[in-house]
Amino acid sequence: MKKRLTIIFVIALVIVNVACGVSYQKLMEKPEAMFYQGQFKEAARELYKEHGSVGSKDEMLILMECGLMLNAAQDYPNSTKVLMKAGKMADKINISISREAAGLLLDQTMTNYKGEDFERVLIHMYLGINFLFMKKPNEARIEFKKVNDVLKDIKVSSSGKTYRQNVMAMYLSAIAFEMSADLEDSEKEKFGDWQTAYVSYKQIAELEPRLPMLPTDLQRLAKFIGDNEDYRKWVGRYGRRDNLPKDAGEFIMIYQAGRSAIKVSRGPLLSDQTFNVGLNVALRSASLAGGLTAVAVMAALNKAENPIPKWQRRANNISHMVINVNGVDLGRTVMLNNIEDTAIQTFDDTEYPALVKKTIAGMVVKLGASAAGGFAVKHLTKFILKQAGLGSIADAGGNLAGVAAGAGIMTGLIASLKPDLRCWHTLPANLQLSRLFLPAGNYNIKIKFIDKYGRIERFTEHQVQIGKGQKTFFNFRTLY
Repeated sequence: MKKRLTIIFVIALVIVNVACGVSYQKLMEKPEAMFYQGQFKEAARELYKEHGSVGSKDEMLILMECGLMLNAAQDYPNSTKVLMKAGKMADKINISISREAAGLLLDQTMTNYKGEDFERVLIHMYLGINFLFMKKPNEARIEFKKVNDVLKDIKVSSSGKTYRQNVMAMYLSAIAFEMSADLEDSEKEKFGDWQTAYVSYKQIAELEPRLPMLPTDLQRLAKFIGDNEDYRKWVGRYGRRDNLPKDAGEFIMIYQAGRSAIKVSRGPLLSDQTFNVGLNVALRSASLAGGLTAVAVMAALNKAENPIPKWQRRANNISHMVINVNGVDLGRTVMLNNIEDTAIQTFDDTEYPALVKKTIAGMVVKLGASAAGGFAVKHLTKFILKQAGLGSIADAGGNLAGVAAGAGIMTGLIASLKPDLRCWHTLPANLQLSRLFLPAGNYNIKIKFIDKYGRIERFTEHQVQIGKGQKTFFNFRTLY
């Protein structure tokens, strides 16, 4: 009896906490608005000052948001400090069997945010990008390696997930190895870094053979390491592409386009046929007591919200950028990582069906707890009435109290069925890259913003200095 009453108390407490908690969407309103107005540092300061408390259930997500805000502000040292902390938290995430079982009884919005798989991958992606801009290639390549290490771990530990190797991370890792080679005094070490970069470019060619920068990369690296057979092969396949300016430097544009998809509600629970049919079957085979019936439960669920969110696309008005150098169009950005498609397709294709089954099982457990609560209240009421000398009405009073308690707790639990809409709000829709080899010197570089109809939406101009044998990185983010 005592154990059953404890269950009732815990469930009631959960319902109160869910009702009183501030949603992440509300928490993000002001800093997100500031971010998308271009106030990057101010947004990070506002978010962390107001909500970045240690031990918060949203702490890791807030660190991710702040780290990306600081990256957009080109404050790479502080962005790195923040994302390093988020990365360490993400690496420690290990959901135990008991926590998974608790998830059947507790609203997921009350638990610590663990991050979507692709979000945890992107922590390391942005750390690698930060290190490139800080001219720390060795640290950068460690982070880019972690990107694909995490993807491999996900593939092994999760059935049905279809994440591929991240081409953006692979390409930037190859660039990092080339940068390391430039810093090496030892010819042996220099050769080793070039060879590793070359292997990466060959792997990318197998995944994305049409990338426009690859023929040049394959030919010049094959020449660097003295692989004449491969060099002839690449020239035969693509034509001569490594006829670069003498003593050239590089202009490398990393373009973060638009706003990535975010989680939103799917709407009424029973409007989803999978849920409707699955719940009907599960409830008719379940043992419900305390005045609950499958028909009554399904009627009550008409007002319930689907607890599994969906990903919804947002603004992404720019298709790509064209790089104009001293009045001549010399290149364009190419998408290497489609963040919003990864979020939407992976969730809909592999995660949603499994989550529906888990949620139905969780709801049956919750409703079983409701029935148990009603049963406990029923017998406790009978006991009290008998002790008070009212044995003649003990049975009727107990039955009435049990039905009311079971129905009341069930109604509260249904009201607590809310989707966990937490996600990384400030991510771009995709990551793109352009790479140009230019003679050392000063350049007027015009960046043209091309919309989905191929029109120039607008442009910006920048004075850029290209150093002999140096890589000049440029980071650009559009917010619409």
